[in-house]
Amino acid sequence: MFVRHEANAPSGGQVTHIDIGDFLTRGARNPEHQALLRLIGTLTEASTKPVAAHQMSAIDFVENSARLRAARYREEGDRFRSLAEVEPIAALRRHLAVLARQYERIAADLEPRVRG
Repeated sequence: MFVRHEANAPSGGQVTHIDIGDFLTRGARNPEHQALLRLIGTLTEASTKPVAAHQMSAIDFVENSARLRAARYREEGDRFRSLAEVEPIAALRRHLAVLARQYERIAADLEPRVRG
């Protein structure tokens, strides 16, 4: 999921898309952060799924989402690593190993920082 940010005219008016986890975990808590957290809170409270998501705070919801995404990137990294191990062509083996490392770095970047 992404946050669509539309800069005002004096700032250039550009539109950017920011990963929701990145948006909420970096920088000061400005009105945009607070509004998004309130919206996420209403979505999790209104959830009819049997999952206990409605009991999570908005920040916990985002952090859990980031952890799940990190796990998925780690799985893909492991898959690329496994492919590299059996690849007979050296150039392809190197590329697969590079992809595996990149996916692991992405997974590490997605892990929520410890709040304190």
